[in-house]
Amino acid sequence: MIKDFSLIAIGGAGLYFGSDWFVNSAKDLAIYMGISERIVGITVVALGTSLPELVTSVVAAFKKETDMALGNLMGSNIFNILSILGITSLIAEIEVSEVIINSDMIWMMGITLLILPFMAINKTVDRYEGLILVGIYIYYTINVIS
Repeated sequence: MIKDFSLIAIGGAGLYFGSDWFVNSAKDLAIYMGISERIVGITVVALGTSLPELVTSVVAAFKKETDMALGNLMGSNIFNILSILGITSLIAEIEVSEVIINSDMIWMMGITLLILPFMAINKTVDRYEGLILVGIYIYYTINVIS
C-alpha cells in the first residue's frame, strides 16, 4: 500500500512539474520563433497532452476493449471542455479570440457532427473512417499553420 501511494505521489509530482515545463517551453518556443500561442497550443501542446489518451485507446483497441477506447476519448473531451475550462475560468477570466470563435469552434462542431453518423449508422468506426478523421486532422493542422 505504501509503495502504491509513493508511486502515485511521484507520478503526480512528475505530472505537475512536467506539464509546467512543457507548457512554458512551448510558449517560449512560440515567442522565440514568432509563432502565435494559439498555433502552438493547437499543435504541440494538444498533441503532447493527448498522447496518453492515444496510447490508452490503442492498447484498448488491440485488446478488443472498444468501449474502453471510446469511453477514454469521449470522457477526456467532455472533461477537458467542461471541467478544465470551468475550473480555469473560476481562477481567471478566459478571453476568447475571434479566430477561435470563427474558426476553431466551427471545426470542432463540424467534426463532432461528422463523427455522429460514423457511430450511429453502423455502430462502428472502421479503418476507412479512421483514415478520414486522421486526414481531416492533418488538413486542419496545415490550415491553422498556414
